[in-house]
Amino acid sequence: MAVSGITLRSLMISIILGMGVLGIGLVLFADQIYRQQAYISKQNTVSDVIAHEVGRIQDNLIELQKNLAGRLVHEKEFLQAYQSADKQRLHDWLKQEFKRYFVTAGLLDLQSLTVYDEASNPLLSVSSAELGSSEVIVCQQHASISIKRPRAERVKYHAILCQQDGRLYSSLFVPVGGLKPIGYLQLTADTVFNLRKLEGLLRMPVRILTREKWELYRSQDWPDSLLGERYLIADYWLKDSSKQPVLDVQIANDLAQFNATLNQQRDLVIGAAILLTEVSLFF
Repeated sequence: MAVSGITLRSLMISIILGMGVLGIGLVLFADQIYRQQAYISKQNTVSDVIAHEVGRIQDNLIELQKNLAGRLVHEKEFLQAYQSADKQRLHDWLKQEFKRYFVTAGLLDLQSLTVYDEASNPLLSVSSAELGSSEVIVCQQHASISIKRPRAERVKYHAILCQQDGRLYSSLFVPVGGLKPIGYLQLTADTVFNLRKLEGLLRMPVRILTREKWELYRSQDWPDSLLGERYLIADYWLKDSSKQPVLDVQIANDLAQFNATLNQQRDLVIGAAILLTEVSLFF
């Protein structure tokens, strides 16, 4: 039977083929939408993981600083030098802290040690060779913050994050003299040094940028040439003690296996649609 020169069978075949092509088109369209949503979900998940691990690293760094400071402020000779304002002996005590196990073993990058009087005025500061000058007082604003705390709070250790000269430091303020402080000791450590451990913890390339986009660290295998194709960037903004974002911690997440799984699922659906179309042509 012919309808205007076209057989009914030819018409049905054309309709079936058209529906098949339309179905494949819808599969491809749905795949793109699903893929984008999956990327966003994966990015958010990785960002949450970064935030959790960064928090753990920061907490561990502060504990290391507390252990280092706690040992020093209970040394009898250090306290005697403090009480007698013997700057040479104080300098010697502070200098030897850079040779302690936590520092030499690479557990933290100690940057400076500063002693203050009871009113939080700086008495003496010793800095790492990297900073170049012992006259540099890192995060001195911490003293102003600490002295404004209630008297009962000043006998407790106090930690903040502070930014200076494009670098982020973990600063710890410690009372000297127990419950009746005769002064304070401040330890600062390079935060980025410890954040680099994310690379090993997450087994992904890491890049750390300042708010001004200065690069402070980049993994050797950071995939510049494949960003947007194979790698998805997830990040977490680390904030200082005033809640201002100061460091952008980025992770490059390899999507090769993830994309392979999505492609396999898409191809399976398309294959099923093609098979269904071919079967329909025989009926």
